[in-house]
Amino acid sequence: KALGGSCRTSVVVTLRSEREHALQSIDALRFAASLSQVQSLPDSDSMGAAVGALRELEERIRTVEEAIREKERWETSTTTRRDPRYQAGEATVEEEKVTKTELVGAE
Repeated sequence: KALGGSCRTSVVVTLRSEREHALQSIDALRFAASLSQVQSLPDSDSMGAAVGALRELEERIRTVEEAIREKERWETSTTTRRDPRYQAGEATVEEEKVTKTELVGAE
């Protein structure tokens, strides 16, 4: 599995030039030559599973987005506030209307 699919693998073969290591060096070169013949094909099972998982996630996202669009709305409310510190003759007002708009339903 680790070498399958769409991965790329590199193998580095090192050799020693001393006469006493000649047989090991030849074996290493033969091993490297045999590796160059290895071909891997994409693992269609894992690709299919990934594609299926992505489709499932996309469908879940569409469902959630649709539910949000159905539930969320803008609500506007107006309230009257009294200033408890209001004193006649000042530049302030005794009551003021406050309009507030907020998005609701998307919690």
